[in-house]
Formats: sequence, C-alpha cells, structure tokens
Amino acid sequence: MGSITSVPGQRLTATARDITSLLYLDNNNPAILRLALDVTQLLAVDAALKATRAHFGDSYYVDATNLT
Repeated sequence: MGSITSVPGQRLTATARDITSLLYLDNNNPAILRLALDVTQLLAVDAALKATRAHFGDSYYVDATNLT
C-alpha cells in the first residue's frame, strides 16, 4: 500500500469486517486509517464516514471495492 500513500495528498481509509486482516497496513502512517466495518450495517457505515472525516477532514472521495 505504500504506493497509494506515497503520492502527496493521497489518503486511505481501509475497512474490513475483521480489522486484523488490515494489520499489514502501516499503523504509523497518518495517511492510512484502518477501521472495522460491516457494510450491511447502515449505522456502522455512517460511523466510518464520520471517522474518516474526523481523521482526514472534509475533503475526501469514496471508492468502494469488495475484495473477497
């Protein structure tokens, strides 16, 4: 994931039902936010968006992918 956040201004909110699957991401990189998320739960999706806004500010783009 280094290539994603190596570009200035690029940020990543990575989500997964099981957050331990995201342990490979650099926990010390402020451009990466790891969150547990079950996308079938509307309140959880809202909370994840709020956490992203709180961490990175109001300017963000959502790109959803399903890697199963």
